[in-house]
Formats: sequence, C-alpha cells, structure tokens
Amino acid sequence: MICGLTFDDVERNVNTAMARTRPTRRFQNIAQAAIESFTEFGYRRCKMADVANRMGIAPGTLYLYVKSKEALFDLAIRYTLHKGRGEELPTPQELPLMEPDFDSTLEQLKAQFQHDQQTMAIYTVDMETQPRDARSEFMTLIGEVYDQMEQWRLGIRLLNSSVLDHPELAQVWMTQGRQPLYAQVSRYLMIRSRQGLVRPMLEPKAAAVMLLDTCSSFAIYPQRHRSRLDYDPKHGRATVLDLLAHAFIRAEHIKHR
Repeated sequence: MICGLTFDDVERNVNTAMARTRPTRRFQNIAQAAIESFTEFGYRRCKMADVANRMGIAPGTLYLYVKSKEALFDLAIRYTLHKGRGEELPTPQELPLMEPDFDSTLEQLKAQFQHDQQTMAIYTVDMETQPRDARSEFMTLIGEVYDQMEQWRLGIRLLNSSVLDHPELAQVWMTQGRQPLYAQVSRYLMIRSRQGLVRPMLEPKAAAVMLLDTCSSFAIYPQRHRSRLDYDPKHGRATVLDLLAHAFIRAEHIKHR
C-alpha cells in the first residue's frame, strides 16, 4: 500500500485520470535507481525488477509510479537533464507515468547540446588570435570541458550504456553531443599547433581523442581509478589538467609555477 491506497485503488484512480501525489524523495529515488540499473545492464537487458530490487521494493510498487520500462527510461533521461542543470526533477501530479513521446525527450537533449555549443569556451574562443598565455588558455578551456563531463557524468554514463539499443538516441548523442566536441578540440589543437603554441602532432584528431578520453576517464568514471588508489577528486582534476598541459603545450610556453 502507498498513501493508504491498495494497488487496485490506484489502478481505478489511474483509469479515471484522478490526480494524486507521491513523496518527492521516493520519485527521485526511482529515477536514480533507474539510471544505475540502465547504466549497469544497458537498455535491452535492464528489467523493471532490477530497478525495484535496487530500491528494495516490490515490482508491483514500482508500477504505481511508472507504467513501463519505456516510461522509466524516459524518466531516467529527463532526471539526468535536470540534475546536470542543478535542478530538481518535478514530481508529476498524475501517476503512473505513461509511455512517453520519446521524440520530445530527444528534443530536450538536442537543446542541451546546442546550449553547450553556444556557451562553452571551447566553442566560442577566438582561435585566430593568439593568447598571451597558452597554458592558461588551455587550462581554462579543457578545465571547463572536464567540469562539464563531471557535472553531466550520470547522463553521459546512461547514454553511453544505452545507445546500442536505441538507434535514435545514438544518432543524437553521437552527431550532436560527442562528435562536435571532439571536432572542436581537434580544431583547437591544430590551430594552436600551427601558431607554435601546441606541440606538433601527426594527427590532431587522434590527439583530441586522447585528451578527451583522458578527461572522461577521470571526470565521468572516477570509480575505476579510485577503486585501486583512493585520492582527492579535486587534486585528481588538477593533476590530470597539469599533465595534459605539459603534454600538449610547447615547453617554452609553460611557465614554472
């Protein structure tokens, strides 16, 4: 029973579109458990029972909140969008959540990627003008990329684990999320190398992959490293960025600090 209603009572209320509310924290916990389960198992292998077991509730209780796995996955995606923006996911007035129009969720993802490309410094920096301090610029640009990865790590993990089972999601994530960033970092490295600020590279695209995958490894999947040696995440960030700066910026432009 939830809020004094049996499962049958809930079903009758749903069929008559009767509005009702649920504890906000419970709804947030469902979204978090869904993200963890979809990330671990992928979309196709994940079952409603996996999410219920992670929460320690009966599967029937979970169905009071979400009608299907499709609705649960949509909830997980929308939760990561709100979480990445530092917002609380609104609790719906009517439950269970029905199967969504997934196109609307994809549009929200597209809008977020477009916002990033309009506001992140790596996209807006004037690359034709040489900076006074190449290292400082590098630390600022790549530091923001690192922080964005860390801020959106729940959503990125979810997307990475689900795209193989979701062609439409894969298309949006790859063409509007990942590829523009990799292309922009590659362009930045190529231009700064041509200007004599970044070390010469045989293939700037490969260099961009190495740089971003290093940031991703520490910002998005830190548990892989900290399970071996625990360390302060802030010091880890500073160490990664400092080593990357020394790897890419020409020695004469590295000021000893």
